[in-house]
Amino acid sequence: LGPLLSACGDAQTFNNGWLMGTRIRAFLTHTLADKALRFDPCASSASVGELTNLLAVDANNITIFTPGASWLFLEGAQLVLTLALLFYILGPGALGGLAVCLVFLPLNAVVMRVIKRLQDRLMKQKDRRMAAVSEALGAIRTIKLNGWEDEFEARIGALRAKEIATLRAFQNLGAITSTLWLCAPSMAALASFLVKNVLLHEDITASQGFTSLTLFQLLSVSMTFLPAVLNQAIQSWVGLRRIARFISLPDVDGLPAAAGGGEGGFVEIS
Repeated sequence: LGPLLSACGDAQTFNNGWLMGTRIRAFLTHTLADKALRFDPCASSASVGELTNLLAVDANNITIFTPGASWLFLEGAQLVLTLALLFYILGPGALGGLAVCLVFLPLNAVVMRVIKRLQDRLMKQKDRRMAAVSEALGAIRTIKLNGWEDEFEARIGALRAKEIATLRAFQNLGAITSTLWLCAPSMAALASFLVKNVLLHEDITASQGFTSLTLFQLLSVSMTFLPAVLNQAIQSWVGLRRIARFISLPDVDGLPAAAGGGEGGFVEIS
């Protein structure tokens, strides 16, 4: 009965999350498209490539994070409750597992800060590459007539190479974080058993051992999901900041608050 209720609860949570994420993306798409019709391109450095990334990447990151947003609280609560039960079963021996978790948490926080900086850099590089591609497509006739294909190809290729290097570093750090969290439960279990048996000279009964291993398995689930959800949270936060920065750009003088004369800001075509 427990697994069935858990599966039903997870399905309902993800269903509500995806519905909310779809509505948020629709709202962001309408807001960005409306702003693209009203902002003053002469007063900012925004380009078509940046708008494309905002719609295709940043809004999508926010949508993907929405279903898993509740996992930040649920997995955090499960982590705390699991550690409390380990203290109840193993007593002071659980301090070994707690020490391992405390070592991994600051290390993961440092890696997450680096990942956030890489995400910011990656999105800026995407914007520059998309701007170069848009420029080449907009002036494709001039490029063909003057034989500038190789020059533009080299320029776009250099921008893409920088983007791939940042993306590779981003993925490597993500893999390192996942590996650390996957190894943490086994190391925590080993540390707890060593502290209880070697340092405290207390015997570990079969019931204590198997129950503790089950709890450490639950701990591994929390430590597996938390880095992924935190990574998605960082990406969505970066995307939200970029969208807010674009929406706050100055508008062309004389335009109303919403583009067009339709109700709710929509353009009416007669």
